[in-house]
Amino acid sequence: MSERCEDECVSLKYILLNEEINERISEGVNLYEMGRLKTSLQVFEDIMSDGFDNYSPVFGTIYLYLMTIHYELGNSKELRRLYDELRESSLFGKEEFIESARDSGLVR
Repeated sequence: MSERCEDECVSLKYILLNEEINERISEGVNLYEMGRLKTSLQVFEDIMSDGFDNYSPVFGTIYLYLMTIHYELGNSKELRRLYDELRESSLFGKEEFIESARDSGLVR
């Protein structure tokens, strides 16, 4: 059952209670927003290699950032590899992230 809300609604789907990973994700997002794509990419790649549990949906967001950065850098092979890895993962809620990648035009 879903709640109906007409005005001033807030929806929370995934919460990460790991402060260290939260800070690292914020760093990667901030770098991305400043246009420092390669540095942001490195931050997200480090998070994945250090703490990827292949389950937490927070890593779906990281996949999306990684794919977006590779798209913007013109690295289509790496984008496809990440997309395929996401599709084969046991990540909770991965269908939502796959759909988001398709909707944003990252993959077909």
